[in-house]
Amino acid sequence: MTTIDTAGIWIDLPASGGVADRFRADQPLGAGLVQIASSNADFACRENNLRTLWEHPGFTDVDGTLDLFGYTTSDVIEFPWDIVPTVPGAVGVAYAGAHRMRGYGSTGVLPLITISTRLKAGGGTAGVVLVANSGGRPQPRDPYVVLSSTSTPYERKTGTLALTLGDVFSRSIAPLVEDTTPPGEPIEPGVDTIVHLWVGVWNYSGAKTSTRGMTIYLGAPP
Repeated sequence: MTTIDTAGIWIDLPASGGVADRFRADQPLGAGLVQIASSNADFACRENNLRTLWEHPGFTDVDGTLDLFGYTTSDVIEFPWDIVPTVPGAVGVAYAGAHRMRGYGSTGVLPLITISTRLKAGGGTAGVVLVANSGGRPQPRDPYVVLSSTSTPYERKTGTLALTLGDVFSRSIAPLVEDTTPPGEPIEPGVDTIVHLWVGVWNYSGAKTSTRGMTIYLGAPP
């Protein structure tokens, strides 16, 4: 049996006082009214988690390749994240920050991480990679998505990452009540889930890759 937690839209319930207030004192609550309130709460929790995480104006004329450090393959898992940007022929690297991830409402599923950019190759094949991990330098086991293009004019490219709780950093948090001395016991302990994002740009053949309007945002999971 499939359980529907929300109607997927916000259903307005007057609650501003007066005779139209469905939640005024001593007003009986029917099952339908409670279902609508529950649906709204779940819908709000879902929508509240969907937001922009990172924006970047873009990279210009990046001609670094994946075999920059003498690798024998052109596999993106060997991306040279440690490159110094001023080195001739360097790839483009950006740390896109640490971001809190919450489940998509009552589903518990993490939202999709989406990267979108305008990309052009300028010759050869342009590449952009987005990596998500629980912290530290990106590793071959980390989830990633690759955008590629052979277009000479800019073209819009979009890719998504579907993460699990095993892909993010989790830590227990227990804020202390500091209005007493010594501080009181935590009122509401919980778990904080953090994901770190990295973006890399390169060209497979050493031509010049450029990007414009890079954005990473959270979208609804399937």
